[in-house]
Amino acid sequence: MTRDGEYYYHALLTKVLDGNTVELVIDLGMDVSITTQVRLYACKAPDIITETGQESRDAVVRWLDKHAKASGAGWQVTVKTISDPERLGSYVVEVYEQHVIGSNRGAAHPQLNSWMISHGHAKVYRCVT
Repeated sequence: MTRDGEYYYHALLTKVLDGNTVELVIDLGMDVSITTQVRLYACKAPDIITETGQESRDAVVRWLDKHAKASGAGWQVTVKTISDPERLGSYVVEVYEQHVIGSNRGAAHPQLNSWMISHGHAKVYRCVT
């Protein structure tokens, strides 16, 4: 755990809805999991009905194909929760390559959120957590 409300989880990313919204099956431990849609922290991608919105969604898939292990129904990733639904209406997360838990969290790990912004597929969105 990091700050209040920030936890790391193993997850299966099963669906990319748009450039800043994905569906996850989050492993809570002890054979308990939850399926939920989450938003990418600090990312504001174009609306999916636009051409740039579809390109943004496709960019998420490209990042996953490069940095996450494909697993039957999706990609294995690690997520860090930033906020809970009571505050913002949905969970807001950072998405990392699969093996962040148990490793040096201070080390540089590929992160989807910052990649989307640095490659122009999303803009920085400041939300209060």
